[in-house]
Amino acid sequence: MPCVKDSNVYASSIAFVMSFIAFCAGAAAIGKVGEAFASMGSGTSHAAWARMTVIHLGISAFFNLLSFCCICLSTFHFEQAMRFSLAHTMTTATAFCVLRICAFVTFLVQLAYSSLMMVGMTTVLTLDFICHMGSTTRFHAQEVIWEIGNFTLTGRDPFDPYYTGSVSESRAADTKIVSVASMMQHLSLERFCPFSENLGQQLFIFWLSSIVSLVSQALMAIALNGEKERISLHEEHDEVRGISALAPLVGSPGGSPR
Repeated sequence: MPCVKDSNVYASSIAFVMSFIAFCAGAAAIGKVGEAFASMGSGTSHAAWARMTVIHLGISAFFNLLSFCCICLSTFHFEQAMRFSLAHTMTTATAFCVLRICAFVTFLVQLAYSSLMMVGMTTVLTLDFICHMGSTTRFHAQEVIWEIGNFTLTGRDPFDPYYTGSVSESRAADTKIVSVASMMQHLSLERFCPFSENLGQQLFIFWLSSIVSLVSQALMAIALNGEKERISLHEEHDEVRGISALAPLVGSPGGSPR
């Protein structure tokens, strides 16, 4: 069936379209999302992660376009393109094996970024919820944030005369990748809340774009693996046929000398 025969082409084309849409959606939402993350202060690295996520979305889209072109060159007969040695090199089983490894690596990187964006989205939406609770709730929340930040920075709580807290234990309990202590030391709701208006939809689009790109890389890895197996079979067949064609010449009286 044609759909089964060209399944690698269909899968790679869908993967490229998904990654391109993910890049466009992420690039469109990065402005609002970046402002919100930056307003949380220098203690958080969410703004840098958001920028790196968009960069990786662009890299994934370009890689998927390259992989799609290679699969099309391998599946269909393009006489003009096959004049160049690069076209032959990019349609070998070795090339598809390398592309498959690259697709798996980009999948792992995108998995990490999508997880970080999930943490960032949860943090920002929680703070956004506090911002909409009114000035009293915002004031008390800022007090807690200030006390946590002051304690983790100096090791002392000025409102605790008995010094019951342990800075070593708090640092040991702090998360390693997304440091809550570092975030609290620079977080100001007064500066953050003006950037939190209508942020939920933009954050969801941004996080969804990273998930779509993640799925596209998995789909592209499957397509490249299938094309690599198909090309390997053809290369083995051509190699066996070439050896069979040389066998009568080697065994004949006028064959190659020993």
